[in-house]
Amino acid sequence: MTSEFVPGLEGVVAAQTEISEVDGHQGRLIYRGGYLIEELAHLSFEEVAHLLWTGSLPSPQQLSELKTQLAAARSLNDASRAATAALDLGVDPMDALRTGLSAHGAGPGCPKPTLDQAIGLVAAVPTIVAAFRRRQQVRTKSLLAPTSITPPTSCG
Repeated sequence: MTSEFVPGLEGVVAAQTEISEVDGHQGRLIYRGGYLIEELAHLSFEEVAHLLWTGSLPSPQQLSELKTQLAAARSLNDASRAATAALDLGVDPMDALRTGLSAHGAGPGCPKPTLDQAIGLVAAVPTIVAAFRRRQQVRTKSLLAPTSITPPTSCG
């Protein structure tokens, strides 16, 4: 017995999540139960990350702490540094990012990451991108460590 072919993914549940909801009928993507993407456009990257991770927008103190945590976690671990340094200079930058990030987060099993691990992975993204781009420009295998400059606590 064969089943009828139905194109697309209508009615297919890919995952259960509290983070987002797709309202295909109205063309809306809803975050954390009520935030439309247009409502998040004025927020900083760190504010949106906090919302997605915790379910609430950060207080000024929480925002400052998150920025400090991200700045402190920018360094690559040995696996990520080795993977990024070993890549051919002609690979696509997105492939370099995927490879470096996979190596950075690799560990035994597949447990749900902690908030600290999520912060570490997000913090590694600009370091991997910058390190690989520098390698392409300078044609070297050596990677520079990120600076210890803490970003400002506000954009104004």
